[in-house]
Amino acid sequence: MWNDAVITNAGRELLSRWTNGETLEITRAATGQGIASAVQLMAQTGLVSEKQAMSIVEKGERVANGVRIRLQITSKGIQAAYTINQIGIWARVGSEAEVLVAIYQDATGVRAPSESEMADYIFTFYATIQTTNDGEIVFTVDPLAAVTNDRFQTEIEKLEQADKDEKEAREQADKDEKEAREQADKDEKEAREQAYKALGKRIDGVISEAARAGTGLVKDEDGRTINHKNAVEAGTASGTSGLVHFGGTIKIPSITYDDTGHVTEAGYTEVTLPTSPSFQAPVTSVNEKTGAVTLGKKDVGLENVDNVRQYSTENPPPYPVTSVNEKTGAVTLGKKDVGLENVDNVRQYSTEN
Repeated sequence: MWNDAVITNAGRELLSRWTNGETLEITRAATGQGIASAVQLMAQTGLVSEKQAMSIVEKGERVANGVRIRLQITSKGIQAAYTINQIGIWARVGSEAEVLVAIYQDATGVRAPSESEMADYIFTFYATIQTTNDGEIVFTVDPLAAVTNDRFQTEIEKLEQADKDEKEAREQADKDEKEAREQADKDEKEAREQAYKALGKRIDGVISEAARAGTGLVKDEDGRTINHKNAVEAGTASGTSGLVHFGGTIKIPSITYDDTGHVTEAGYTEVTLPTSPSFQAPVTSVNEKTGAVTLGKKDVGLENVDNVRQYSTENPPPYPVTSVNEKTGAVTLGKKDVGLENVDNVRQYSTEN
């Protein structure tokens, strides 16, 4: 069936203008009744008798010799049955007018029933347009196209499989990341232990040198650090009690590290203590009192002062002034306010004047 399939003359001309950088748009498809001769088929610009629009169910897929498109019709809206003898596909490049690109013809055809005869009828047709151009192709997909149960189940299975694959990939990625992290931690731990072992060997050598130098350096129990066990005991200049006397010396250990923090050298610095302490003379008396002295306010010249809190900005008197000569606010007084309006502001006669 459908052995008479051609790219029309108009379609060839259109495909020749479809160059890289431009977009070929598959705009629509339709069924037709009636046939044309093989000679006339390529020259057709339309179907013999166009009957019904076909839905482009999904965007086409690239195949070895071109692009394959899935088309579909149903019996919805068909008043009378007819025979499908031709299927046509229209396309355009850019903003040009659409042209009939391809025709698929079969003399026997396929019977399309009316809606009243078979309401759930679906006819699916796969059309291939041969082209070697690998430019961009877009499709006007019908969002209302019917889907068969088998197709629906197939797509559901694809989605479920995709979800399953994504989940497995995510779990595998998480597993790989965890293993990589654990291996990195393990490698870091081993490298650290190796470094500690190497440092321990170097410490052993430094301890030997320190012992000969009399610094009192010892290695900690962890074998990784050096401490000064007893600088006083090791550095006492005189006596054996471990106490440092005035005039004695203390050996203070000194350690040299390289840029990696490893000890490279150990020694000591001698510090000599003063021969005797120097103190200020102690207090012998207070206010001519000796012994267990107790002082009172009379001893410091405050015998007339009561031991009460004084008035201040933090402790104002309990009865503040509310008015002066019946005046309130920022009061300014004159001599008349105090009954001296007839007195001149001059120095008065007195015993001193």
